[in-house]
Amino acid sequence: MDKIDDPFDAAKSQYPEPVENRPGELAIRIGGIVVPIIGIVNSVRDYFTQAAVNERLTVLVEAVNAKTNAISEKIETPQLAEAIRLAIEETWRTTDIDKVKRFGSIIGNTVATGNSESLKETADHIRAVSQLGGRDIQVLDILYTATADVMEAYSNLHDPNPFTERANDILNRSTEAKIARDDFYASCKRLEGFGLAIELARNPGRLAPGDYSFRPTRRGETLIFLLGNGIPPSGTRR
Repeated sequence: MDKIDDPFDAAKSQYPEPVENRPGELAIRIGGIVVPIIGIVNSVRDYFTQAAVNERLTVLVEAVNAKTNAISEKIETPQLAEAIRLAIEETWRTTDIDKVKRFGSIIGNTVATGNSESLKETADHIRAVSQLGGRDIQVLDILYTATADVMEAYSNLHDPNPFTERANDILNRSTEAKIARDDFYASCKRLEGFGLAIELARNPGRLAPGDYSFRPTRRGETLIFLLGNGIPPSGTRR
C-alpha cells in the first residue's frame, strides 16, 4: 500500500501536527477510524495549547480575586502554596470552567476566613473537587440546604434522628432538581467516599422501602461554605 493510500497518513497530510502533539496522533489511530474524529483531535489539540491553558488559569485567578484581596499576605504559607500549586495543576488538566471557578472559590474563601486550620485542609478540598462532578456538588448542596439549621443546632452529629426527619425533604429537593433517585444516591455515596457526606442509620418509620438517608459531614459543610454557599462552619469563623 502506498503511503498516500494509508488513511492515517492521508489524514496527517491534511491535518499536520507538531511533533509534541501525541494526544492528537493517538486519537486518530483509535479503532482505525480517521476522518470522523478529526474534530475531536483538533479539540484535544486546542486543550493543550498555551493560549487555552492561560485562559483557564486566568479564570482561576479571577475566581480567587473575587473572594479576597488578602492573598498576598498568605501566599508564603506552605499550606496555601501547596493548594495553589494543586489548583494550577488541576486547572491544566480540566476543560470544565465551573470546576476551575470552584478551585478559585476554595482558595479565596479559605484566605478570607483568616483561619489557619482551614488552610491545612485547602489542598484536600481542591483534590476532592477535582474528582467530583457538577452533580455531586449539587447533591452536597441539597444535603446541606436541607439540614443546615440542624447542623447548626446539634453539636452531636452522632444522633441520626434530627437528620432522618429531613430525609423526605431531601428526596423531594432532589426530585425538584430533576435528579433521578438512583443518580442521587450514587452521588451521595461518592461524597461519602471523600468524607463529605455520611449515610445514616435507616429509620423504617421515616423512609419508604428502598430509600436511604444521608447528611453532610462537617467537612462537607465546610466545603459548601468555601464554594460560596451557606454560613461559615464553626471551625472557620473568626
